[in-house]
Amino acid sequence: MVRLAVLAAALVASADAFTVTITNECSGEIDLYTRLASVYTDESETIAAGASVEKTIEKGYEGHFRNGTSDAATLVEFATKGDLDLAWYDIGIIPPRLKPGFEYCKSLQECKDNSESGIGYNTPVQVTPQSNTGVDTCRQITCLADGCEDAYNYPQDDTKTHSCAFGTDFIVTFCPSGDSTTQQSSGSQDTTQQTSSGSTTQEETPAPVVTEAPATEDTATDAPVQQASAASDNGAGKVHSQDDGVNGESETTAPEVTPAVTPAANKSKYCV
Repeated sequence: MVRLAVLAAALVASADAFTVTITNECSGEIDLYTRLASVYTDESETIAAGASVEKTIEKGYEGHFRNGTSDAATLVEFATKGDLDLAWYDIGIIPPRLKPGFEYCKSLQECKDNSESGIGYNTPVQVTPQSNTGVDTCRQITCLADGCEDAYNYPQDDTKTHSCAFGTDFIVTFCPSGDSTTQQSSGSQDTTQQTSSGSTTQEETPAPVVTEAPATEDTATDAPVQQASAASDNGAGKVHSQDDGVNGESETTAPEVTPAVTPAANKSKYCV
């Protein structure tokens, strides 16, 4: 009878909360900051390289984790509000403290150009559900560089919200591929062009010597006119709001992602 009571208590406890294990795979220590949306205060702790900490998420939780004191940082956001037994999660890289009139900027670049911070990314991160995964919303998400497709790039980028059954445990990994915390830009090309000190001189290529053809009585035949082939450019599209508006105090393309048909489609209702 006692054993059954203990088992029942364990089942109730597991239904009331889940665990988020935060691991630091960066080359150095990180300063983990935890913000609760309800109080807008930060708790901090240092995680050594290779170490991890565990956080318990209960029903009614809404907040984020980040590396560093500044909210102009990569945010890992969780929310368990609402009547549905779901755990909502996302990564956010929206620059905080958006200027008036640009609370709902439509692209990452527009948000950068119209924010006091100018950036919302600082550390690569990955969020991995430990169970209940599927092809739709409960899946691993990764952000390795600024502009990453799995993260919120602008406030209404709501296809980046994911959900798993409440009770699903998660692993959050900073620097999942052992990277340092240096900021990077996404894309195959380096965004910084390196130049040597001093001026560079481009050598001129001498024009080829033109040899005149000998005169002939034959009638010259005009060369056929070459038609230029048209090349088509290929474009690529990209995708929380750190605060769903002006982020003065609060904080917080793409693999195929199907948003859950739930109240979380309204991002401001579920994440900070």
